[in-house]
Amino acid sequence: MALGEDLAGPGVATEAKAAFAHAVKRLRIQAEKRALRRARPVEGVGIDDVYQGLMIPRRFGFSKAEMMHRELALERDSVYPLEPTRQRILELRRAGARLIFISDMYLSASFLRELLREHGFWEDQDRIYVSGEIGLSKRSGNLFAHVLAAEAISAGELLHCGDDPIADVARPAAMGIQVQHFAAGRINRRERLFISRRPLFDSALSVVAGLCRKTRLITLSPTSEAEGPTSSVISGTIAPFLVAYVAWVLLNAKRLNFERLYFVARDGEILLTIARILAKRFGGPELRYLYGSRKAWLLPSICFNDPNWRDLVVTPGQGNSILDIFGRLEMDEVQTEMILSAYGQTPVAGGLPLTWRAARHFLGVMLENPISRRLLEAKVEEKRSLARRYFEQEGLRDGVSWALVDTGWGLNCQAALRRALGQSAAVDENDPFGFYIGLAKTHLSEKVAGRSFAMMPAAGSIFSRRRVIVENLFTPSTQATTVGYRYDGRRWAPVFGTETRGVEQLSYARTLKESVAIYAELAVENDRLWGAFETFRRTATIAAANFIQNPSADEARAFSSQQSIADLRHEEAFHKPLCRALDVRDVAAIVRTAVTGERRPDNTAPDWLEASCAISPPVVRAVVRTMLGIDRVINLARG
Repeated sequence: MALGEDLAGPGVATEAKAAFAHAVKRLRIQAEKRALRRARPVEGVGIDDVYQGLMIPRRFGFSKAEMMHRELALERDSVYPLEPTRQRILELRRAGARLIFISDMYLSASFLRELLREHGFWEDQDRIYVSGEIGLSKRSGNLFAHVLAAEAISAGELLHCGDDPIADVARPAAMGIQVQHFAAGRINRRERLFISRRPLFDSALSVVAGLCRKTRLITLSPTSEAEGPTSSVISGTIAPFLVAYVAWVLLNAKRLNFERLYFVARDGEILLTIARILAKRFGGPELRYLYGSRKAWLLPSICFNDPNWRDLVVTPGQGNSILDIFGRLEMDEVQTEMILSAYGQTPVAGGLPLTWRAARHFLGVMLENPISRRLLEAKVEEKRSLARRYFEQEGLRDGVSWALVDTGWGLNCQAALRRALGQSAAVDENDPFGFYIGLAKTHLSEKVAGRSFAMMPAAGSIFSRRRVIVENLFTPSTQATTVGYRYDGRRWAPVFGTETRGVEQLSYARTLKESVAIYAELAVENDRLWGAFETFRRTATIAAANFIQNPSADEARAFSSQQSIADLRHEEAFHKPLCRALDVRDVAAIVRTAVTGERRPDNTAPDWLEASCAISPPVVRAVVRTMLGIDRVINLARG
């Protein structure tokens, strides 16, 4: 397809180019098939043989020589070295081994030799055998027999390394040749999704898959010969999805004439990294990072005549004891004891769990009590003053049109920022505007939160329903959560909470950021990819949803060490595994939640049920998958 696109030339309409490229592809495939039929019983043909029988309609406007020249140029431009292969070759040379390159390929030995030389793989004493020139193939085993005879060696003296399970492993092994399977170069399950969903013409998706593989191989350890599930998912699913999302944000921000984008901590850290790379192509608004969190913005956002802030203090599915409420409101021990004594409560009683309704009732009563009201008002005023100074320093009040960029869901953070900035209840042009991956079905209204624009236009997508997976696997930060603001003697700066994540989680966040940046750098210069951006975005979204809904058992096990945390306090006590094998108690909790619609804080079932199913016993897996299927149907029916 890429060859047809190149031959079509510039200025051709997309649909016309698609039809032309498909015709060129069909022409080229038919020519190779004819060449192979003519050559029988010879097992391989060269590129000259293919083009000798190529018949190009006059209306195409190019010659066989020009087409072959373009094809060879594309082959040359598409080649890149695999570092693990390079390291293996260096090891063999140091051990005194003699190197022989063997290929089932229609390109000439001289062409391949120059490519090997250009990338540092070839030395003058090396030998090369190519099926297209010799007429024998590895797949049949005949090319190996030819090499053994030509080199005057026995099968046991030859070690063959390759990626094809039949031609490079099974066939030579059956002949007594030593084999080493190098699978890293083969397209993997996640990358294959882009190819399998390719329509009649869309070379952009081949490019996407190629960039995924190249990112994976660049990040592969030089001593490794295969990637793990984590690397495969990062390069083959997360990277293209996040790059597509950030490109969507930049294009729409430019279209809507925003002068500045604020990427909100912590999910925005990796998104900003991508945006700075993509800005080389798209230009557009000024890019900034805005430190904040639900915790940092809760107290500054409290308006006593607006009840919406209470949803951040008392949240369904989280611990909502009196002490939980005080903890979210940042009451210290003295203040907590003072308020508890005013209600005749002990710390023990204050720690007892409350239903969501009982907790909301207590919060209302607390606000009516003069003692607790004054304590909270003083705390709110202090925190709001600090936050507003930081917001002013960062330019949120300087008259420039700006928008937030974040993952999305309920718009609670955007609404909190709106209140903290002192916006009036009426909607106006100075309201915050947010770009998001998706929104929850229960997201706040424009009147409460301001305007928003989601890449997933229908609220309640799989991304919002499994938001914890997106936040912990797609956009984890290398920084601890922001808990407030302070003046450091020079400027207003964020105050970070204690980092409660372990070494493995932090290492994953750093690896993800580095790998996604590599993908963005590779993608930003690729004209073919951006020429079919909507196809790229749509397919990357499908691939990401597929990963969330259909992880393999190996992928689930690889990510089972990652932790999720819902409570805004981000304390270690609130961590739980993102996925794990389910038992009967988990099934009972899941059924109870499905029937009652009530999210209980004592529900210990992991958030990523699809991954948990993949590593659970068959009976449990069948029950939970049935329930997940019913849930998907219900969500589709509700629109």
